[in-house]
Amino acid sequence: MASLSNDKGGLRRIVVKCGDGVRRPLRLGRIPDKHAATIFAHVSRLEACQFDGSAPSPQTSAWLSEVSDTLRSRLVALGLTAPKIDARVMTLQDLVDAYKARPRWAKLKPNSVRNQTQWLRYLLAHFGPECPVPSIVEADGEDYHGTLRLPKSEGGKGKGLSRSSAESACSMAHRVFRYAVKARIIDRNPFDDTPRGKGPRGNNVNVPAADALAVMAELPDTQWKLLFALSRWGGLRCPSEPRLLTWDDIDWDRQRFLVHAPKTEHREGHGTRWVPIFPELAELFDQRWQEAEPGDKLVLPFMATRTAGTFSRRVARAVVFAGVKPWPRLFHSMRSTRQTELADRFPIHTVCAWIGNSEAVATKHYLQTTEAHFAEAAHNAAQTTPAKARQGKTRRSVPMRKPLDSRTVAVAGVGGL
Repeated sequence: MASLSNDKGGLRRIVVKCGDGVRRPLRLGRIPDKHAATIFAHVSRLEACQFDGSAPSPQTSAWLSEVSDTLRSRLVALGLTAPKIDARVMTLQDLVDAYKARPRWAKLKPNSVRNQTQWLRYLLAHFGPECPVPSIVEADGEDYHGTLRLPKSEGGKGKGLSRSSAESACSMAHRVFRYAVKARIIDRNPFDDTPRGKGPRGNNVNVPAADALAVMAELPDTQWKLLFALSRWGGLRCPSEPRLLTWDDIDWDRQRFLVHAPKTEHREGHGTRWVPIFPELAELFDQRWQEAEPGDKLVLPFMATRTAGTFSRRVARAVVFAGVKPWPRLFHSMRSTRQTELADRFPIHTVCAWIGNSEAVATKHYLQTTEAHFAEAAHNAAQTTPAKARQGKTRRSVPMRKPLDSRTVAVAGVGGL
């Protein structure tokens, strides 16, 4: 945490913990105590934003817009804020550079940096780096989404992106211009009304156990088979989570293993989770333990030197060799299938704890309605057919009667007496 202290001669300074973990001074000179306390309060908030990735409060943002150029340059040197840019001459390239200079960008994972950089390239290519930011309006945002969805053609601007990819690109553009709104560069986000992937993403499909076993049989060795099984029956995010699995993470006595989750480690309490050693995994874990070399720390050491694309390509070939119909979203569909299976057997909060997501995310993106659900609902089909026949016969043989009104009831009552 930041600290305010006095130097000799009445000089004031604030010591700040920077993003690299090193504490550095912010020298204020000779200023009144009340002024120093105000600066200290805002600097403390900026320091907190640097580590949790949040945006500064409106009060701190307003204070930043009014500080002197000298103080702001010192804050920029400490990584607490981005350089101030004149909104009257701001171009799209200036805005993108300012967005990437924020502390939150430095905390992104490498894959996120790569993906978001690609979306920013699309944005700059469409509007042009020198396009003035205030000149981009809502209609331009809609046209941008349409251009991304247009098929590629010679000499055209269409990118031929899928729906989910186009929405991801628009979501990135929305975040950049939302930053411009918060920085008081523009008054309205021109991408507020563009599709940004609010609905279910992707097209996960059910991967039957029989198909998964056929594919696993085509994989070359135990490490490949265990990697595949950890996705299909362990529900792990592949390849990021199996890559970090060590033998120290295996609790043989309690039949569970500890998963390290790089995707969610920035959220408190979500960096790791325990997953049962399901019966489908137990034999493969045992085989891998027998094959492990002395001194091996990683359960799957072959993953250390391979890129993510290597695993997708090898498993995709195994799908072809197994004669199984290829399915979309190779690893994600298996993870989705496993969560759907477990949700049929265990409470949803327990399943989400094992899979590493929330109930809302599971419902929106993971849980599927499968053929097994229909079969289970219609398991009494043998009795349903005769029942339908009886019901149809009854309806044909018994004419429908008009409901009796109160007068008819009264007359019938008198006649009965």
